[in-house]
Amino acid sequence: WDRFLAPARRAGHRTPPHWQGTFDAVTSLFALEHIPAPRETVQRVAALLKDDGVFYGIVPDAFGNVADFVVIDHVNHFTASSLHTLLSAAGFSQIGIDAEAHRGALVFLARKHGAPTVCPDVSATLARSLDLARYWTRLSERIRAAEHRQDDVAAAAIYGSGFYGAYIASTLRRPERVRCFLDRSPYQQGKTLFGKKIIAPEQLAEDIRTLYVGLNPAIARTTLANTEWLGGRDLALVFLDEGGP
Repeated sequence: WDRFLAPARRAGHRTPPHWQGTFDAVTSLFALEHIPAPRETVQRVAALLKDDGVFYGIVPDAFGNVADFVVIDHVNHFTASSLHTLLSAAGFSQIGIDAEAHRGALVFLARKHGAPTVCPDVSATLARSLDLARYWTRLSERIRAAEHRQDDVAAAAIYGSGFYGAYIASTLRRPERVRCFLDRSPYQQGKTLFGKKIIAPEQLAEDIRTLYVGLNPAIARTTLANTEWLGGRDLALVFLDEGGP
């Protein structure tokens, strides 16, 4: 930080009073989901901005990545309507929210002053929220049902060593049948999770018969469909969505 900014031009946790109303723009990248008091935080951002200043940020999309709903250090979960309400309550008028620019996230740009924008439809948000609640209510049961269908002596593996892979491993009634985790990241390969090795997908042993796909359900099927190493293998694939086995 000393090489990047002079001490008078940076601050941690609290900003100096004389910074009020001096910023052209403030950014917040995957931070608001971790902050216990988001309304007060966004109000402080508004106070930092000039009258024509903008607030640009990214937060997880509770619908775009269902894992956001149960990640333990995410104390807030955002939808387009709740994010719009939060920004409006802090005094922002011109609010744009994009759910497509960044997979699994909401990208927003809010102006301190400008033409007011309409909050996204809350009824649609409610319906999707109920679907999300039903998804998490049934997911553990579906994973265990898939486990029950497998041969008692067959070995299994889990594709993905992040949140989803860990969730599957913690849900299985007989996790000892999982021999390894697969991950394309070279930074994960060679490590262990739940005492099992994390290896490259191409290293999967031929006698593995069940592969639990621990990836974001929004992309899992497409990801597996485009993998050459999977072609021709006799594997039962277990996905986390409700679109099939």
